[in-house]
Amino acid sequence: PGNVWSSLGSFGAVAAVIVFAALIVGLVLLWQQNRSMQNELARLATETNQLHAQLDRDHAMGDLLTSPDARMAKLAGTNIAPGAHAMLAYDKSGRAMLMAKGLPRAPEGMAYQLWFIKDNKKMPGKVFTPDSAGNGTMEDQIPDDARNAAVFAITLEPKAGVQAPTGSIYLVSSS
Repeated sequence: PGNVWSSLGSFGAVAAVIVFAALIVGLVLLWQQNRSMQNELARLATETNQLHAQLDRDHAMGDLLTSPDARMAKLAGTNIAPGAHAMLAYDKSGRAMLMAKGLPRAPEGMAYQLWFIKDNKKMPGKVFTPDSAGNGTMEDQIPDDARNAAVFAITLEPKAGVQAPTGSIYLVSSS
């Protein structure tokens, strides 16, 4: 009888070690799966935020385009960026949205800047950096002086923007 209990005790200890090892392996697998799910959740949250931002821009553009006093200016690529083009939508209050496509990638430390030109006076707009496909959007406020019969242009400038154009013109509207 003593040998039976001692052999059952040894078997129980071995079984307990195996169960403990299985629990540790299961715990490690669950931890890895949890980490993977957290990374996926973070990626999806970032993607959702980007989609919300795009949706907000689309709604703002729709509101601007459907306003009764909306105007559009088409900007065509110059010799530097012949495949590029842009549309600038704006209203009488000067609220404006630019949508550009096909711009070359901006070098490090550089960005594209919008210009409002009237009677040879160049007024700076905001800067923007297009995505890897050369597409960019931006909201700006057109100065009072440039709301009627202005020419719009886009140049490559330092990322912080400048008060007078220094770079070549990549896109320009007709006068």
